[in-house]
Amino acid sequence: MNRPENLFEQIQGYLQGTLPDAHLEEFETELAQNTELQHKVELARLTDLALRRHKLYQLKELTASIDKEERTKRKITQIVLGSLGLLLVMTGIAYWFYASNKETTALPTTKPVAAPLKKTTPVKTEKSTTEESTALPTLPVPNAVHPATKTTAQANRPPTLPLEQKLERTPQEAPTPTPVPIASAPVHPSLSEVPVPKPELKEPEKERIIDPCSHVFLDAYVKIEPTCTNSPSGKIHVSGLKGGKSPYRIHILNETKQLVPNEGMTAGIYSVRLQDAQNCVRDIEGFVVKEENCARDFEFNPFNGELLDLGMAPQSGTLTLYDKVGNVYLYKSFEKGEQITWNGNSTKGEAHAGYFLFAIHYQDKTIRKGTITVNR
Repeated sequence: MNRPENLFEQIQGYLQGTLPDAHLEEFETELAQNTELQHKVELARLTDLALRRHKLYQLKELTASIDKEERTKRKITQIVLGSLGLLLVMTGIAYWFYASNKETTALPTTKPVAAPLKKTTPVKTEKSTTEESTALPTLPVPNAVHPATKTTAQANRPPTLPLEQKLERTPQEAPTPTPVPIASAPVHPSLSEVPVPKPELKEPEKERIIDPCSHVFLDAYVKIEPTCTNSPSGKIHVSGLKGGKSPYRIHILNETKQLVPNEGMTAGIYSVRLQDAQNCVRDIEGFVVKEENCARDFEFNPFNGELLDLGMAPQSGTLTLYDKVGNVYLYKSFEKGEQITWNGNSTKGEAHAGYFLFAIHYQDKTIRKGTITVNR
């Protein structure tokens, strides 16, 4: 087979479908027979896939940043509108109090009106001829009106007796009061002994205890990262705590309400417990950590002394790194419980910047793949 001078360009042309037809059939025939070529083609395919995922990850981060800015703008708008509404309500209440006070001061004061006095009509009594003959002569009444000149209202008015006729009465004519006998009623025995009510003793009022957490609402922003298959790597990030008083404490609980760390988590349902300085507590439930067969992308600078941490090994296995053309750059083994790290050096002790693929093979034959970008 007449290959192009650059094997990498030939593999890329095959994967992207741009390889000329004259070379495509020969390349496929050799690919079916050459194991080394198959391995390099697979590495090239993984490299392209990792590059695409890296670009998607950057797009995702940009989208999240734009969404966060939009939420901040909406929150500021809600605060401004709420403040304006509160100002309008307070202005209306103040105007209502002002109008009520003005109406109260404008009401006229009323004076009490005395009730008219009732006139008593004297009772005319009959007198004997003897009394009339012995009565004192009547004195002339000042301002007396002649009968002929009386008006209709004066004619209808009852005649008034002289003062002497009102007071003149003999002892024989005075009415004798008749005594009324008062019957003595028997007193019931039950009424003779009336119980005296005892004063009720009031219990002292208990002091009202106000719960400091009755008006406290704790809240936070929670972000979840999925876990990889056969590699507990899930995380729950809690930030933006508000409500109550700082400092705050954050706890992650599993389905059995036991405390667990917020990283290296397996798939499951978790809850977040928020607690402030006043011991006010709120549990936010229903956070699901999903499991994915994921390839992780890492980036670090070993020339500044940085160390890449790939997590704790759940079981023994090997770590293999490949450069962009498919050559083995590093091969190392690790034991269960060991922290998988890389200082940027190859198996030969060399350090180069660039783009690498890694594959972690565990003892149970599961594989964890990803990319590593080494910066200088």
